[in-house]
Amino acid sequence: MKIGILHHSFREFGGAERVVVEQARWLRERGHEVTCFAASFDPETVAGAEVRPFLFNLRLPKFRFAIPNAMNVLLSRLACQKLKDLDVLLCHHEPAPIIAHKAGVEYGVPYLCYLHHPPRFLYPTPLQRQLGWGHDYDRMAIQILSHTNPALKKLDYSAVINARQVLVNSHVMASQIADIYRVNPTVCYPGIRTNGFSQKPEIDVEDGFLLTTGRHTPHKLLDVLLRIFSIASRQFPWLKLVVTGKPHEVYSRWLQMLTKRLSLDKQVIFTGHLIDEQLAWLYQNAIAYLYTPVNEDFGMGPVEAMAYGSPAIAWKDGGPCETILDGVTGFLVAPYDIKLFADRTCMLVGNERVREAMSYEAKKHVAKTFDWNVHGLQLEDCFMRAVADCP
Repeated sequence: MKIGILHHSFREFGGAERVVVEQARWLRERGHEVTCFAASFDPETVAGAEVRPFLFNLRLPKFRFAIPNAMNVLLSRLACQKLKDLDVLLCHHEPAPIIAHKAGVEYGVPYLCYLHHPPRFLYPTPLQRQLGWGHDYDRMAIQILSHTNPALKKLDYSAVINARQVLVNSHVMASQIADIYRVNPTVCYPGIRTNGFSQKPEIDVEDGFLLTTGRHTPHKLLDVLLRIFSIASRQFPWLKLVVTGKPHEVYSRWLQMLTKRLSLDKQVIFTGHLIDEQLAWLYQNAIAYLYTPVNEDFGMGPVEAMAYGSPAIAWKDGGPCETILDGVTGFLVAPYDIKLFADRTCMLVGNERVREAMSYEAKKHVAKTFDWNVHGLQLEDCFMRAVADCP
Protein backbone atom coordinates (compact mmCIF):
# COMPACT_ATOMS: atom_id res chain seq x y z
CA MET A 1 0.00 0.00 0.00
CA LYS A 2 1.27 3.49 -0.85
CA ILE A 3 0.80 5.65 2.25
CA GLY A 4 1.43 9.34 2.77
CA ILE A 5 1.95 10.66 6.31
CA LEU A 6 1.39 14.43 6.49
CA HIS A 7 2.67 16.80 9.18
CA HIS A 8 3.12 20.56 9.42
CA SER A 9 6.92 20.64 9.72
CA PHE A 10 10.04 18.99 11.07
CA ARG A 11 11.92 22.01 12.41
CA GLU A 12 11.75 20.68 15.98
CA PHE A 13 11.59 17.12 17.24
CA GLY A 14 8.92 16.89 19.89
CA GLY A 15 6.46 14.16 20.80
CA ALA A 16 4.31 14.54 17.66
CA GLU A 17 7.32 14.39 15.34
CA ARG A 18 8.57 11.29 17.12
CA VAL A 19 5.19 9.61 16.57
CA VAL A 20 5.21 10.49 12.85
CA VAL A 21 8.71 9.09 12.30
CA GLU A 22 7.95 5.90 14.25
CA GLN A 23 4.67 5.38 12.38
CA ALA A 24 6.55 5.60 9.09
CA ARG A 25 9.23 3.22 10.33
CA TRP A 26 6.73 0.61 11.55
CA LEU A 27 4.67 0.72 8.35
CA ARG A 28 7.78 0.37 6.19
CA GLU A 29 8.83 -2.66 8.23
CA ARG A 30 5.41 -4.13 7.36
CA GLY A 31 6.22 -3.73 3.66
CA HIS A 32 4.24 -0.56 2.88
CA GLU A 33 5.62 2.23 0.72
CA VAL A 34 5.57 5.27 3.02
CA THR A 35 6.46 8.89 2.33
CA CYS A 36 6.26 11.71 4.88
CA PHE A 37 5.27 15.19 3.70
CA ALA A 38 5.66 18.52 5.48
CA ALA A 39 5.46 22.23 4.78
CA SER A 40 9.11 22.64 5.84
CA PHE A 41 11.81 20.58 7.48
CA ASP A 42 15.45 20.47 8.51
CA PRO A 43 17.17 17.42 6.97
CA GLU A 44 19.20 16.89 10.16
CA THR A 45 15.98 16.76 12.22
CA VAL A 46 14.52 13.94 10.13
CA ALA A 47 17.71 11.96 9.55
CA GLY A 48 16.72 8.44 8.55
CA ALA A 49 13.16 9.38 7.57
CA GLU A 50 12.14 10.12 3.99
CA VAL A 51 10.41 13.53 4.00
CA ARG A 52 9.25 15.54 1.01
CA PRO A 53 7.80 19.06 0.93
CA PHE A 54 4.22 19.68 -0.20
CA LEU A 55 5.48 22.49 -2.44
CA PHE A 56 9.14 23.25 -1.71
CA ASN A 57 11.18 23.22 1.47
CA LEU A 58 11.27 26.88 2.45
CA ARG A 59 13.92 27.10 5.20
CA LEU A 60 13.70 30.58 6.65
CA PRO A 61 15.69 32.01 9.57
CA LYS A 62 12.56 33.77 10.89
CA PHE A 63 8.84 32.91 10.70
CA ARG A 64 9.88 29.43 9.67
CA PHE A 65 6.50 27.98 10.69
CA ALA A 66 4.12 30.83 9.87
CA ILE A 67 5.13 31.54 6.28
CA PRO A 68 5.46 27.92 4.94
CA ASN A 69 2.25 26.81 6.65
CA ALA A 70 0.30 29.84 5.40
CA MET A 71 1.62 29.32 1.87
CA ASN A 72 0.59 25.67 1.84
CA VAL A 73 -2.94 26.53 3.00
CA LEU A 74 -3.32 29.24 0.36
CA LEU A 75 -1.86 26.97 -2.34
CA SER A 76 -3.43 23.72 -1.13
CA ARG A 77 -4.63 22.84 -4.64
CA LEU A 78 -1.00 22.82 -5.78
CA ALA A 79 0.28 21.29 -2.54
CA CYS A 80 -1.97 18.24 -2.88
CA GLN A 81 -0.76 17.29 -6.37
CA LYS A 82 2.08 15.13 -5.01
CA LEU A 83 -0.52 13.07 -3.12
CA LYS A 84 -2.79 12.08 -6.00
CA ASP A 85 -1.19 8.66 -6.68
CA LEU A 86 -1.17 7.49 -3.05
CA ASP A 87 -3.64 4.93 -1.72
CA VAL A 88 -4.33 6.61 1.62
CA LEU A 89 -3.19 9.59 3.71
CA LEU A 90 -2.64 9.99 7.44
CA CYS A 91 -2.74 13.62 8.62
CA HIS A 92 -1.25 15.07 11.75
CA HIS A 93 -1.12 18.82 12.48
CA GLU A 94 -2.43 21.59 10.23
CA PRO A 95 -2.04 22.34 7.38
CA ALA A 96 -1.94 18.57 6.76
CA PRO A 97 -5.74 17.94 7.09
CA ILE A 98 -6.56 20.91 4.83
CA ILE A 99 -4.18 19.65 2.14
CA ALA A 100 -5.44 16.06 2.49
CA HIS A 101 -9.05 17.26 2.21
CA LYS A 102 -8.14 19.04 -1.01
CA ALA A 103 -6.53 15.81 -2.30
CA GLY A 104 -9.74 13.98 -1.43
CA VAL A 105 -11.87 16.48 -3.31
CA GLU A 106 -9.58 16.77 -6.33
CA TYR A 107 -8.34 13.18 -6.70
CA GLY A 108 -10.52 11.01 -4.48
CA VAL A 109 -7.66 10.02 -2.14
CA PRO A 110 -9.05 8.81 1.23
CA TYR A 111 -7.50 10.27 4.36
CA LEU A 112 -7.53 9.82 8.11
CA CYS A 113 -6.66 12.37 10.80
CA TYR A 114 -4.49 11.54 13.80
CA LEU A 115 -5.02 14.41 16.23
CA HIS A 116 -2.56 14.87 19.09
CA HIS A 117 -4.66 17.92 20.03
CA PRO A 118 -6.81 20.48 18.20
CA PRO A 119 -4.85 23.32 16.55
CA ARG A 120 -3.88 25.41 19.56
CA PHE A 121 -3.66 28.62 17.55
CA LEU A 122 -7.41 28.12 16.98
CA TYR A 123 -8.37 26.40 20.25
CA PRO A 124 -5.91 27.39 23.02
CA THR A 125 -6.04 25.81 26.46
CA PRO A 126 -6.98 28.00 29.47
CA LEU A 127 -3.29 28.32 30.40
CA GLN A 128 -2.41 29.28 26.82
CA ARG A 129 -5.12 31.93 26.86
CA GLN A 130 -3.53 33.29 30.02
CA LEU A 131 0.10 33.16 28.84
CA GLY A 132 -0.57 33.54 25.12
CA TRP A 133 -0.29 30.62 22.70
CA GLY A 134 2.49 32.32 20.75
CA HIS A 135 5.57 32.04 22.97
CA ASP A 136 7.84 33.30 20.15
CA TYR A 137 7.40 35.71 17.25
CA ASP A 138 6.84 32.90 14.76
CA ARG A 139 3.95 31.40 16.71
CA MET A 140 2.60 34.86 17.49
CA ALA A 141 2.39 35.45 13.74
CA ILE A 142 0.39 32.22 13.30
CA GLN A 143 -1.97 33.25 16.10
CA ILE A 144 -2.51 36.70 14.58
CA LEU A 145 -3.15 35.22 11.13
CA SER A 146 -5.70 32.75 12.53
CA HIS A 147 -7.53 35.41 14.54
CA THR A 148 -7.74 37.81 11.59
CA ASN A 149 -8.88 35.09 9.20
CA PRO A 150 -11.97 33.26 10.55
CA ALA A 151 -12.11 31.20 7.35
CA LEU A 152 -9.15 29.17 8.64
CA LYS A 153 -11.24 27.68 11.44
CA LYS A 154 -13.91 26.71 8.91
CA LEU A 155 -11.30 25.07 6.67
CA ASP A 156 -9.89 23.12 9.61
CA TYR A 157 -13.36 22.02 10.73
CA SER A 158 -14.35 20.87 7.23
CA ALA A 159 -11.09 18.97 6.78
CA VAL A 160 -11.47 17.03 10.04
CA ILE A 161 -15.15 16.12 9.73
CA ASN A 162 -14.63 14.82 6.17
CA ALA A 163 -11.85 12.41 7.15
CA ARG A 164 -12.70 8.72 6.80
CA GLN A 165 -11.78 8.33 10.44
CA VAL A 166 -10.46 10.55 13.22
CA LEU A 167 -7.91 8.98 15.55
CA VAL A 168 -6.68 10.55 18.79
CA ASN A 169 -3.89 9.77 21.24
CA SER A 170 -6.01 9.46 24.42
CA HIS A 171 -9.49 9.43 25.90
CA VAL A 172 -8.81 12.89 27.31
CA MET A 173 -8.24 14.16 23.78
CA ALA A 174 -11.19 12.19 22.41
CA SER A 175 -13.51 14.24 24.62
CA GLN A 176 -12.03 17.54 23.43
CA ILE A 177 -12.12 16.57 19.76
CA ALA A 178 -15.72 15.35 20.03
CA ASP A 179 -16.77 18.69 21.57
CA ILE A 180 -15.03 20.79 18.90
CA TYR A 181 -15.71 18.79 15.73
CA ARG A 182 -18.84 16.80 16.63
CA VAL A 183 -17.21 13.56 15.52
CA ASN A 184 -16.73 10.24 17.29
CA PRO A 185 -12.94 9.78 17.43
CA THR A 186 -11.14 6.49 17.97
CA VAL A 187 -8.43 6.27 20.63
CA CYS A 188 -5.14 4.95 19.24
CA TYR A 189 -2.42 5.24 21.87
CA PRO A 190 1.01 6.15 20.45
CA GLY A 191 3.66 3.52 20.82
CA ILE A 192 6.96 3.82 22.64
CA ARG A 193 10.12 2.26 21.24
CA THR A 194 12.94 1.98 23.78
CA ASN A 195 16.35 2.40 22.22
CA GLY A 196 18.69 -0.53 22.63
CA PHE A 197 21.66 1.82 22.88
CA SER A 198 22.45 4.52 25.41
CA GLN A 199 25.20 7.12 25.66
CA LYS A 200 26.03 9.23 28.68
CA PRO A 201 25.83 12.93 27.82
CA GLU A 202 28.82 15.09 28.71
CA ILE A 203 27.39 16.39 31.97
CA ASP A 204 28.46 16.06 35.59
CA VAL A 205 26.08 13.34 36.78
CA GLU A 206 26.47 9.65 37.46
CA ASP A 207 23.28 8.67 39.28
CA GLY A 208 21.10 10.20 41.95
CA PHE A 209 19.44 12.85 39.81
CA LEU A 210 15.93 13.91 38.85
CA LEU A 211 15.00 14.46 35.21
CA THR A 212 12.66 16.46 33.02
CA THR A 213 12.65 16.74 29.21
CA GLY A 214 11.05 18.83 26.49
CA ARG A 215 11.22 22.27 24.89
CA HIS A 216 11.54 25.24 27.21
CA THR A 217 8.29 27.19 26.92
CA PRO A 218 6.32 29.06 29.60
CA HIS A 219 3.51 26.50 29.30
CA LYS A 220 5.83 23.75 30.58
CA LEU A 221 6.05 25.60 33.93
CA LEU A 222 9.73 24.84 34.41
CA ASP A 223 9.88 27.75 36.86
CA VAL A 224 7.41 25.84 39.05
CA LEU A 225 9.61 22.77 38.71
CA LEU A 226 12.60 24.72 40.00
CA ARG A 227 10.62 25.73 43.08
CA ILE A 228 9.61 22.11 43.66
CA PHE A 229 13.23 21.01 43.35
CA SER A 230 14.30 23.77 45.74
CA ILE A 231 12.09 22.23 48.44
CA ALA A 232 13.27 18.67 47.75
CA SER A 233 16.95 19.66 47.73
CA ARG A 234 16.69 20.96 51.29
CA GLN A 235 16.13 17.37 52.42
CA PHE A 236 18.66 15.94 49.94
CA PRO A 237 21.41 18.55 49.38
CA TRP A 238 23.37 16.17 47.10
CA LEU A 239 20.44 15.83 44.67
CA LYS A 240 20.70 17.15 41.10
CA LEU A 241 18.06 18.08 38.53
CA VAL A 242 18.76 17.54 34.83
CA VAL A 243 16.69 19.70 32.46
CA THR A 244 17.00 18.76 28.79
CA GLY A 245 15.39 20.36 25.76
CA LYS A 246 15.74 23.17 23.28
CA PRO A 247 16.12 26.52 25.07
CA HIS A 248 13.75 29.45 24.62
CA GLU A 249 15.57 32.71 23.91
CA VAL A 250 13.76 34.63 26.68
CA TYR A 251 12.21 32.08 29.04
CA SER A 252 15.39 29.99 29.38
CA ARG A 253 17.43 33.03 30.42
CA TRP A 254 14.83 33.77 33.07
CA LEU A 255 15.07 30.15 34.27
CA GLN A 256 18.84 30.52 34.62
CA MET A 257 18.33 33.67 36.70
CA LEU A 258 15.74 31.92 38.89
CA THR A 259 18.14 29.01 39.40
CA LYS A 260 20.78 31.40 40.77
CA ARG A 261 18.23 33.24 42.90
CA LEU A 262 17.23 29.93 44.50
CA SER A 263 20.92 29.03 45.00
CA LEU A 264 20.52 25.96 42.79
CA ASP A 265 23.07 26.80 40.09
CA LYS A 266 25.37 23.95 41.20
CA GLN A 267 22.53 21.42 41.34
CA VAL A 268 20.48 22.18 38.21
CA ILE A 269 21.99 21.16 34.86
CA PHE A 270 20.54 22.55 31.61
CA THR A 271 21.73 20.27 28.81
CA GLY A 272 20.12 21.74 25.71
CA HIS A 273 19.01 19.38 22.95
CA LEU A 274 20.20 15.76 23.27
CA ILE A 275 20.15 12.82 20.88
CA ASP A 276 17.95 9.80 21.60
CA GLU A 277 20.83 7.68 22.94
CA GLN A 278 21.69 10.37 25.51
CA LEU A 279 18.06 10.69 26.56
CA ALA A 280 17.92 6.91 26.94
CA TRP A 281 20.85 7.01 29.38
CA LEU A 282 19.18 9.74 31.43
CA TYR A 283 15.84 7.89 31.53
CA GLN A 284 17.60 4.69 32.63
CA ASN A 285 19.61 6.36 35.41
CA ALA A 286 17.19 8.96 36.80
CA ILE A 287 15.65 8.47 40.24
CA ALA A 288 12.38 9.93 38.96
CA TYR A 289 10.94 11.93 36.10
CA LEU A 290 9.20 15.22 37.00
CA TYR A 291 6.58 16.71 34.69
CA THR A 292 4.98 20.07 35.47
CA PRO A 293 2.84 21.19 32.47
CA VAL A 294 -0.85 21.77 33.28
CA ASN A 295 -3.63 21.07 30.76
CA GLU A 296 -1.19 18.87 28.84
CA ASP A 297 -2.83 17.10 25.90
CA PHE A 298 -0.93 13.83 26.31
CA GLY A 299 2.73 14.17 27.27
CA MET A 300 5.19 11.71 25.73
CA GLY A 301 7.88 12.47 28.33
CA PRO A 302 6.33 10.59 31.27
CA VAL A 303 5.55 7.58 29.06
CA GLU A 304 9.09 7.45 27.66
CA ALA A 305 10.51 7.77 31.17
CA MET A 306 8.33 4.94 32.50
CA ALA A 307 9.31 2.77 29.52
CA TYR A 308 12.90 2.93 30.77
CA GLY A 309 11.85 2.34 34.38
CA SER A 310 11.84 5.89 35.73
CA PRO A 311 8.75 6.55 37.92
CA ALA A 312 6.94 9.74 36.83
CA ILE A 313 5.37 12.50 38.92
CA ALA A 314 2.91 14.91 37.31
CA TRP A 315 -0.19 16.97 38.03
CA LYS A 316 -3.50 15.15 38.23
CA ASP A 317 -4.70 16.91 35.10
CA GLY A 318 -4.88 16.20 31.37
CA GLY A 319 -2.93 13.45 29.63
CA PRO A 320 -0.83 12.20 32.58
CA CYS A 321 -4.04 11.13 34.34
CA GLU A 322 -4.33 8.51 31.63
CA THR A 323 -0.70 7.46 31.33
CA ILE A 324 0.54 7.42 34.94
CA LEU A 325 -0.99 4.93 37.38
CA ASP A 326 -1.09 6.91 40.62
CA GLY A 327 0.77 5.13 43.41
CA VAL A 328 1.80 2.32 41.03
CA THR A 329 4.01 3.72 38.24
CA GLY A 330 4.45 7.17 39.77
CA PHE A 331 2.35 9.85 41.45
CA LEU A 332 -0.35 12.32 40.41
CA VAL A 333 -0.64 15.53 42.44
CA ALA A 334 -3.39 18.15 42.52
CA PRO A 335 -2.35 21.00 40.20
CA TYR A 336 -0.08 23.63 41.74
CA ASP A 337 0.27 21.82 45.09
CA ILE A 338 4.02 22.40 45.08
CA LYS A 339 4.53 21.11 48.62
CA LEU A 340 2.85 17.75 47.91
CA PHE A 341 4.72 17.41 44.59
CA ALA A 342 7.99 17.93 46.48
CA ASP A 343 6.92 15.43 49.18
CA ARG A 344 6.19 12.77 46.53
CA THR A 345 9.58 13.49 44.97
CA CYS A 346 11.32 13.08 48.32
CA MET A 347 9.49 9.79 48.90
CA LEU A 348 10.98 8.34 45.73
CA VAL A 349 14.43 9.74 46.43
CA GLY A 350 14.50 8.45 49.99
CA ASN A 351 12.77 5.09 49.61
CA GLU A 352 14.62 2.70 47.34
CA ARG A 353 12.10 -0.11 47.87
CA VAL A 354 9.17 2.02 46.66
CA ARG A 355 11.23 3.35 43.76
CA GLU A 356 12.24 -0.12 42.55
CA ALA A 357 8.67 -1.42 42.80
CA MET A 358 7.37 1.54 40.78
CA SER A 359 10.16 1.14 38.23
CA TYR A 360 9.14 -2.48 37.62
CA GLU A 361 5.46 -1.60 37.30
CA ALA A 362 6.22 1.38 35.03
CA LYS A 363 8.07 -0.73 32.47
CA LYS A 364 5.36 -3.39 32.57
CA HIS A 365 2.59 -0.78 32.17
CA VAL A 366 4.17 0.89 29.13
CA ALA A 367 5.00 -2.43 27.45
CA LYS A 368 1.36 -3.47 27.77
CA THR A 369 -0.43 -0.20 26.96
CA PHE A 370 1.89 1.70 24.62
CA ASP A 371 3.19 -1.00 22.30
CA TRP A 372 4.05 -0.05 18.71
CA ASN A 373 2.62 -3.25 17.30
CA VAL A 374 -0.78 -2.50 18.86
CA HIS A 375 -0.68 1.05 17.49
CA GLY A 376 0.55 0.00 14.06
CA LEU A 377 -1.93 -2.82 13.57
CA GLN A 378 -4.77 -0.48 14.51
CA LEU A 379 -3.52 2.06 11.94
CA GLU A 380 -3.16 -0.64 9.29
CA ASP A 381 -6.73 -1.81 9.87
CA CYS A 382 -8.01 1.76 9.54
CA PHE A 383 -6.12 2.18 6.27
CA MET A 384 -7.55 -1.04 4.86
CA ARG A 385 -11.12 -0.01 5.68
CA ALA A 386 -10.61 3.50 4.28
CA VAL A 387 -9.31 2.13 0.98
CA ALA A 388 -12.03 -0.54 0.80
CA ASP A 389 -14.74 2.10 1.29
CA CYS A 390 -13.27 4.31 -1.44
CA PRO A 391 -15.59 4.36 -4.49
